[in-house]
Amino acid sequence: MWVAPEPRPAARLILLCAPYAGGGASVFRSWPTHLPHVEVIALQLPGREQRVSERPMRRLVDVVRAALPELMHRLDRPFALFGHSLGGLLAFEIALELRRACAVAPVKLMVSACRAPQSPPPRRTFDLPDRELVATLADPRDPRRSLAGSPELMELMLPSLRADLEIAQTYEYRPRPPLPCRIVGYYGTDDQQVGAAGMAPWAQHTSAGYRQHVMPGDHFFVIGQRRRLLAAVAAELTVQTG
Repeated sequence: MWVAPEPRPAARLILLCAPYAGGGASVFRSWPTHLPHVEVIALQLPGREQRVSERPMRRLVDVVRAALPELMHRLDRPFALFGHSLGGLLAFEIALELRRACAVAPVKLMVSACRAPQSPPPRRTFDLPDRELVATLADPRDPRRSLAGSPELMELMLPSLRADLEIAQTYEYRPRPPLPCRIVGYYGTDDQQVGAAGMAPWAQHTSAGYRQHVMPGDHFFVIGQRRRLLAAVAAELTVQTG
């Protein structure tokens, strides 16, 4: 369920990462190079990459329930959470569930291109026919658009994308006390899905302060502006590891 691209058992901080809808742990494969004092551990959901033969999960509560047992054995050090788009929502709910089940909290929650959880749910697209679903991926730099030109890729990857969209589009927010850690938000200047206004309500979910950073690029600046984003993430984590 969790993959460490470069295990670092001596690192003083763990960074748990959750990808966007349809993405896998490989999104974060290069991150350890830019975060030398951190152990990066990425969420690998069923239905993608080395787990491609497994049935994808379709409800957020099931993902969190499956992700937690392994974490309880891994979190022997302070940890932070990072999630992009759907991954931000997953990171938030994992943080809440860790607090409930284990009485532990991250030192920081970083949410990227992800509307605050109390926002209205996005338009329902997960049950559209295949071609119509792929056509909704309007951003020309969306890495998932490659599905449109390859029937083989579509057959292989569309089930996990569809399942992830169902997770996001059926999510029901439940009010709970704010987290005791700082929340940091990131959004792209050209993101047509999530801008400053969509990110700002994250401030309601922390008692330790919220700040947000604007990044050049569209919704997928996590790929197109990887180095710039990682520099910002590293700066946020320096105070925790220094």
